[in-house]
Amino acid sequence: MKQRLLSLVISILFLFVVVGNMLASTTYYAKCTVQSQPTAGGKVYVSTSASSTTPTATSFSATGSASSKTDVTFNVYYKENTGYTFKGWSTSSSATSGSTGNTVKIKAESKDENSPTSKTYYAIFSNKYVVTFNANGGSCGTPNSIVTYGKSYGAGTNGWPTASKSGYVFLGWFTAATGGSQVTSGTTVATAKDHTLYARYGRLVADKTSIDFGDVDVESSSSAQTITITHAFAGNITATIGGTNASDFAVSTTTPVSGSTTESTKQITVSFTPSSSGTRTASLTLHSTVTDLSDVVISLTGNGRKLDQTLSWTTISENMLLGATQDIVATASSGLPVTYSTSDGSKISVSGNRLTAEGIGSADITACCRGLFSDNRLAAW
Repeated sequence: MKQRLLSLVISILFLFVVVGNMLASTTYYAKCTVQSQPTAGGKVYVSTSASSTTPTATSFSATGSASSKTDVTFNVYYKENTGYTFKGWSTSSSATSGSTGNTVKIKAESKDENSPTSKTYYAIFSNKYVVTFNANGGSCGTPNSIVTYGKSYGAGTNGWPTASKSGYVFLGWFTAATGGSQVTSGTTVATAKDHTLYARYGRLVADKTSIDFGDVDVESSSSAQTITITHAFAGNITATIGGTNASDFAVSTTTPVSGSTTESTKQITVSFTPSSSGTRTASLTLHSTVTDLSDVVISLTGNGRKLDQTLSWTTISENMLLGATQDIVATASSGLPVTYSTSDGSKISVSGNRLTAEGIGSADITACCRGLFSDNRLAAW
């Protein structure tokens, strides 16, 4: 009887052990490692719970657990270094993109906490960006190039192109269609994203290459001739008259355009006032402060025509005492001013229209009107 009771107790204890082992929970472990790729791209961090920790390392690991062979969720974090952009999480270190979520899952299948189921996720960073060349109404044979942050634009995969537009001069690439900053092949890439550069074109033309004013009376002014200037991104434009008879021509303004940043037109006028008879020549130069734009040169021509006029004297004393003075007056029928000169200033000097007897003898006094030399003379002693 005792033996049967002992056997029963042992059986019951065995049953409790078996059932206990069956009911006891089992823990499975998983480990997630995050790593920056490349390491210069940024910092990473991983945790099994939400965290406000700022990533400070290029590699970090965390271990999670589950009561069965199920996925363990890990929260993954990254921080981009200057010039780099996060492209996603990937289990391949050679990937160029990946999942952009903030969690990853690893199935826990190991009961050994010291040897958990492990997987590495790489935070893919890139400092290479696509720059698109917008021809901005012109044409460019290179649509885009891949550039590296911190390197020059000219070192991009497709070099440094130019653009063209009929009737315009290519001024370079800019960060905006209007305004913005100019970018050259040597400019360091400082934009950490794909971006566009815009071609800019300048223009400085005039509707005339020459102006002939024809015959104009000496000392008279011609009718004004209009010149239309078409300009675009030409900066400041100045108008200058130069050449052999520059003083006979005049422009309405010497600064027709100031700070040109859009395409527009401007009109200026030029007039001709011959100071003497015969052919008179000069040139009008339009100059832009934008060095890529060539000067526009317009030739100016006119003919100074002598007036049909006569000169006449007022009553004059032809005999003067030494040291004496007298005022003389000659009148031109044209009404133009008259000037006077002497053939011998040691005998008779001239100042304006006043004569002075300087010495004994005689001299010829000549009255002159521009465009006509008079033969009228005054003999004095």
